[in-house]
Amino acid sequence: MALFRRRQHDPADSPELPGLSSAETEAFMDALGAELDALGAGWSVVDGALRLEGDSTEYGLTRVAQQWQEADPANRRDLLRDRLARLGGTDDPPEIAPADMPALARPQLWAMEDVMEVADAVIAREIADDLAVVLSVDLPTAVLSIGPDDVRGTGMTEDQLWQRAMAQLDDGEPIERRPLDDAGLVEVLVSDSHFLATQVLALEALLGPLPDHGALVAVPHRHMIALHVIQDATVLDAVGVMAPFTVEHFEEGPGSLSPHLYWWHDRRLELIRVDDDDGSIYPPPSFVAMVETLPDD
Repeated sequence: MALFRRRQHDPADSPELPGLSSAETEAFMDALGAELDALGAGWSVVDGALRLEGDSTEYGLTRVAQQWQEADPANRRDLLRDRLARLGGTDDPPEIAPADMPALARPQLWAMEDVMEVADAVIAREIADDLAVVLSVDLPTAVLSIGPDDVRGTGMTEDQLWQRAMAQLDDGEPIERRPLDDAGLVEVLVSDSHFLATQVLALEALLGPLPDHGALVAVPHRHMIALHVIQDATVLDAVGVMAPFTVEHFEEGPGSLSPHLYWWHDRRLELIRVDDDDGSIYPPPSFVAMVETLPDD
């Protein structure tokens, strides 16, 4: 089926999107169509999936539609632009030769659901149950993912490219640090950088040496990290502070990653699930066992 450019969305062609009413779906599709048309992108929607001209990949719309609906209306346009930029949905996307990619390579944190939508077109490594890091190129006007076919042209192996990207994780953008709560239990890091959230992979570079119990962290979207260094039982208070904050900022975006919390220990992230409907928290047994060994504050 040939792809086409829509200048107006036909309500009869609207997909069924779980969690959205018919009116909400119409509003989302109109907003999406307006952004795609502004970019000059040829597009169509088939069986609830977005197809872009010149791209055989089908991109699911359910998650981004739900994020759009939950977001503050003032942030919805930025959210759509962010997602479309990831897909490269323009007629004239930035170009870079594979040989030039290593010098600009960085790892970017993605939600696992987003990775699965484009799994054949990106190089990704899982770092938590719902998060992955994707090999990317940091260009002045866009962040592009590095595809499997690009690696051969870089003159490096995939492992070498990962090592180079990790060494270049810090893009030098300023980071604002501030306490989240009056007690100073939780610190929030905010930046315009597209790679700030990825720095959870190098927490000690941000914080210095961590205690044996590690840290409680959250990455609601790509421009923010919330964290608490675990020293005593006040980690339970930190959980209570961080959980609703993380859900709120995940829903606002842009660049939403996860509404959940993570226990950073032994150089890895362990998921602490947060129900974004009622705020219930479901820690893994290993986290509970660790907390039981902590001294009181």
